[in-house]
Parts: sequence; structure tokens; C-alpha cells
Amino acid sequence: MARPENDIITEEPIGPARFRVEGALNPDKLDEELNSVPLFMQTMPTEEEIESNVALSALQSLAYDGTPDEIAQNFREQGNDFYKEKNYQEAAKYYTQALGQNFQDDKLREMLLTNRAACNLELIRAEEGEDDICYYQALTVRNALENYRRVINDCAAALRLNKSNVKALFRSAKACYALEKLDEAIECCDWAQRIDSNNSAVQALRARSEAKREELAELERRRREREEKEREQRRLLENAIAIRNLKFERRTKPSEEEGESEAERQPWENNSERQVQLNQETGHLLWPVFFLYPEHRESDFIEAFDEATTLGEQISTVLQVPPPWDNSNPPAYRLDNVDMYFLHRPENGVEDDETLVKVGLNCPLATAISHPKYTIVNGIPSFIVLPKSGKFLEGFLDIYRKRRLAREQATKKTHTK
Repeated sequence: MARPENDIITEEPIGPARFRVEGALNPDKLDEELNSVPLFMQTMPTEEEIESNVALSALQSLAYDGTPDEIAQNFREQGNDFYKEKNYQEAAKYYTQALGQNFQDDKLREMLLTNRAACNLELIRAEEGEDDICYYQALTVRNALENYRRVINDCAAALRLNKSNVKALFRSAKACYALEKLDEAIECCDWAQRIDSNNSAVQALRARSEAKREELAELERRRREREEKEREQRRLLENAIAIRNLKFERRTKPSEEEGESEAERQPWENNSERQVQLNQETGHLLWPVFFLYPEHRESDFIEAFDEATTLGEQISTVLQVPPPWDNSNPPAYRLDNVDMYFLHRPENGVEDDETLVKVGLNCPLATAISHPKYTIVNGIPSFIVLPKSGKFLEGFLDIYRKRRLAREQATKKTHTK
């Protein structure tokens, strides 16, 4: 029979609403509500869930009924339940609560200490490879180190109660291994093997500790060799610079951050990653050098300019391809059309006292920086590159010409007086 078009179809039940006893479970949320009933819970509740659940809070209060030994045992069992579910943080809390009771059973105390040590190891155990430090459960390295310290302390306390506790020895050895206290790790393993010579886990850990100790010893040996080699190289470099009688001056003021390091820096060192080096095969110094192009406010940085190389050889390499900022046609900055200069500032002089000194392109770098008027400023030699002709050249040279004339006139006036 066809349903009339105006017939209303509804999902609502027809008839009076079913009567529900106060506190009865909601059939539409049966699984969720059953999981809040202690008897039907599928997982261990957290502290927050216990506080918000009346039944759980009532059961929790029973944990403090009984003698101190019974209370501690109850907390241990709850901690064990959390440990089985791999909730190591909650398990550690319950073991700590148990240890806080004034009970007399030393055997129970020993178990609680070793169990809590196991929790702290698990909290910092890698998901793959149990001996790697990781950030399990968002732990920082500092927290991981703190947990290893707790493991060692708990195991030490357990061993004071029972010197034959192999678990405490093994877990202590694992923490020492992670902290690279390998002598202590091996000592714990040897102690455990005297009690249980067939313990394969202890044997494996001892072998890893021995291998790690040898590895670290080799790394330390290489580090010392490297540092000795670096000291020798530095000594040779210092001697090579000293015999050249070069002049140095530091004109930049160090920042607050680099104040101490700047004070310790040698005058020939700079604040970049590129420092003067000594080629021990040739005996040549390799300098970081700036070529400055004031016309275009540009520069080139040569990381290792061999002092035996001439300025012309180096600038020809730099200008082999016309620089992008040189828009002249033909390019103005080419080997046959440039001259090079350096600035000379008299001792105790200021910037306005500086003069330009021309240096030949056939001059080796070593000869140029050994010139009586040359000063290596801030550990990096620098040279000014100018075209041989042009309006900028005239204006640039005129600045220094006027400065020289002004100084000469000032000197004459001083002598006249």
C-alpha cells in the first residue's frame, strides 16, 4: 500500500519516553560510560581522571588504609599495573609514593628502588635501540641526564640493601654506559657477573662498554694529536710572521660579546673565518686580502693570496671576467687599465691624515705589505683599485692631494711660530 504524500516520517520513537533510573548508564554512550566504571575500565586511569571520578577517588582513598607496609605494597602493585601498560611516568609516581611510606620491609624497598630505576630508564630509552639517548616523551637532554642520575641513585640505594641485586647492578651499568662513565659501567657488569656468570644481558653490556671505552680512548688520542699539530702549526705561523717585520693595527672596537676573545686575538688575526695561513711546503704565507673599488663601492675578497704572487697576477685573475658593476664599453676595470694603491696613515694619525701610496702591479704581495708605510689593518691587507683615467680618478686623487697640502701648510705654520 502506497504511503500518502503528506505522511510524516520521523526517527523519534513513538509513545512516551522510556523511564530511566537516576544514575543509570546512557545506552547511547554505553562504551564511554562503562569505561568510567572501575570494574569495566580497559586502561589505567590518570591522576586527573581519578580526581574527576567519584568512584575512583573513593577507591584511591582506600590505598591509605592499612599498615605502612600494606600501603606501600598497594602502591607498588598500582605502579606495576602502569608499568605493564608502558605508562612509565605514572608507574614511577606510584613507586615514589610507596617509598614515601614509613614501612619496614627492606625487600619491598629494594624492589621499589629497582622498579623506579627501570621506569627512568624506559623514559629515556630510544624507540629503536635501547641504548641510545633520545627525547622520548618530549624529554630534553637535560631531563635525560637527570633521569640517568636518578637511576644511578636508586640502584645505589638498592645495592646498599642487597649487594647481590643483579637488576640494580645491570640498570646502574646501563645508566653509566649512557653517561659514558664506562669504567663504572664495566665495574657494575663485573660485579653482576660474579653473582650471575651466565647473564647474557650483562655480558653483552660489558662487551659494548669495553668497545665504547676503546672507541673513546682512540677519539681522545686523535684529539690530542690534532691539538698538538694545531699548536705546532700556529707556532710556525707566528715565527713566519715575526721574521717578516710586518706592521699591524687594530682599528675596530670589539663588541661586548667579542670583547674577551678580541683581547686574546693576535694582531694578525681577523674576525672572519679566513685567517692568514702558512704553506709548510713552500714556506709562503697565504693572506686574506681585500681589493676595493671605491668608484662603485664594491670589493673582492681573496681568501688565500700567496705572498709570492704579484698584485697584477691576482687582479688579472679577478678581472678576467668583467665585473657586473662595470658598465663601461669597453670595460674600464681590466688589467691594462687599472692602477693599485694603499692607504698610509701616520702613527697616531686619523683618517684625514691618510695618503695614497701607489704600488706597481709587478710587485709581489710580500713586498707590498713589507713597505715601510704599509700597515695591515684588522688582520686583512687591502688595496684600492682605480682606473688609470677618468673623472672619478681625478676627483678621488684630488681629495688626498688637498689633504696633503693642508697638512703641509699646517706644518709650515707650526715651524714659523
